[in-house]
Amino acid sequence: MFRPEEVIFSTNYNITKLLVPSGGTSYIHEDVSNIPSIFLTISDPRLEGGSCIYVLEELAAYEILEGGRDSTSDYSTDKNVYFGGKDGVYRYDAETLSAKKFGPFRDDIIQIQKANGSDTIYYLTSDKKLFKLQKNGTVKSKVQAVSCALEFVLDTSNNIYFIACDDGLPRVIKPDGNLVDFMSSVTEDFKEVTLLRPAFLMDRSIPFIADGQLYVLYANGTSEKKDFFIKERPTAYSVDAALYLVAALDGKTRKMRALVCLCIFLLIGEYLAAPLSEENDEKIVIPRQIFDKSLVKYKAEHDIVDIIVPLNALNFDESMKDSDSKSESDENDLTDVTVFLVEADLKDGKRIDHGLYLYKNDEVKMILPNGRAAASSSNENKLVYFGATDGLYVYNVDSKSADKYGKFSDSIIDIATNEDGKHIYILSEDHILYNVTNGGEDKVILDEVEDAQEIVLDDSENIYFYDDNKDVFIKNADGIIKVQGLPEGGKSLKLVNPPFIMEESIPLMIDNVLYVIYANGTSDAPGLEFSPNAKPTAYGADAVLVQYYAYNKRLYEFNLLSLIAEDIFEGMQDEVENIRNNAEKGKNSLGSKRS
Repeated sequence: MFRPEEVIFSTNYNITKLLVPSGGTSYIHEDVSNIPSIFLTISDPRLEGGSCIYVLEELAAYEILEGGRDSTSDYSTDKNVYFGGKDGVYRYDAETLSAKKFGPFRDDIIQIQKANGSDTIYYLTSDKKLFKLQKNGTVKSKVQAVSCALEFVLDTSNNIYFIACDDGLPRVIKPDGNLVDFMSSVTEDFKEVTLLRPAFLMDRSIPFIADGQLYVLYANGTSEKKDFFIKERPTAYSVDAALYLVAALDGKTRKMRALVCLCIFLLIGEYLAAPLSEENDEKIVIPRQIFDKSLVKYKAEHDIVDIIVPLNALNFDESMKDSDSKSESDENDLTDVTVFLVEADLKDGKRIDHGLYLYKNDEVKMILPNGRAAASSSNENKLVYFGATDGLYVYNVDSKSADKYGKFSDSIIDIATNEDGKHIYILSEDHILYNVTNGGEDKVILDEVEDAQEIVLDDSENIYFYDDNKDVFIKNADGIIKVQGLPEGGKSLKLVNPPFIMEESIPLMIDNVLYVIYANGTSDAPGLEFSPNAKPTAYGADAVLVQYYAYNKRLYEFNLLSLIAEDIFEGMQDEVENIRNNAEKGKNSLGSKRS
């Protein structure tokens, strides 16, 4: 799990506490740094109070507070960091890299956490009493519902989770001070339990480690055992920032960024395949920081509004299908994926197109200046079609260019094609849908599809579209049906090309929330959404194991295959392997579904 190249700080003493501020913030630079500010507590018996808090800034460690025991920060945009020490609460002064006394109280503090969106600070004293500090540190009161606690944690909604002294098991206190007395499934005979401060994308829940096994404890008193087991037991953890997992072992601090990128995009794949049940209302919010500069593959001059990853022989050729013929290193090296991009700007509510591009081997080439959309087959040929202002085009693999296709000159705003590429569905600028066949010679209007604004096909050639009123419909074998169960009043809709592991269903974004709609007209909300400032302008999860997203005029690549090699959690690797195996089965079936 812990490799030498991941070490960013080393000491001769144990690291007992870690904090990465929730935004992954660096207090030295304005922009998000490759390494954020990391606050750590070192146990040193030679010091007064037996410990000292340091801040790690750009790999340099600065002593902040001798006698400091723990650090905390808000989950909001508030950048204040507070410390609990042997003689009370302190606040971080970033300009002087020091700690200033906060409030008049001089309790011997062993743990501290600031409430989210509030000035309240909770702290646990050496005699195992829990207090809350309010009104700028001037008012202190005891939390009466906690008679004795070994440790405690707050979630992002300010529910208090603590380990009771009498039995060593977790308890939950609601923000109103009431104890949750129903604690189902947290009754195992654990020898060692460690509560973790939750990542800021977690809602009304916290993670905890019990004898090396990962669990999630919810504010209603229920818990869930996860398939992750930690072999080596760190002395401290921090997952607060979501993008940075920091852990300490044997006096060494490690930063492992890849893990949470992997977790989030596993969530996307997992939630699309199995949406949350009604009994579980957990919501995952993907933060802006997931779009890290290290993942940028292309910086565009305009917004990237469409991403197409062909699911045919352009990317899945015969050699890729024969998994035995490729080494593991070859499988992890997916730098030659062929991706097509469409760029455009929105001005005064109108879209101004800026062409269709080819991305391959970290190079970008414009191949159709008036291109607006692309679609590919999903079998063993290499067909990719483009819709443009003057009709249809087809991709020329040899010259990496676009050749005119067929005799029609419609101004096309969207396009889709079936598995073998023999049926091409084109949506004209006047919102009429046509089926083009016979090598581009024949064109038939699909009269029953009215006022379509956008189209997507699933693996069974069902056509999904929405009209100007933002009502979503499906054209299937039974005719036109309206999708049920979707919220009304959405400002923006985006139909997303489905990952090839999805069957008779597609993803739909309504504003920044993900839904899954099915060919029978039903829908599900998987409980996954992008934060308002992190909504992509285009989605390319088609190939599952290597995913592309566009955000802020940049193309980001998330290569899940390469992340499989990150040996961080045993269970996590198994989960990736399961998704990988399912993807391999789906990949090998491309072009053979109806053969």
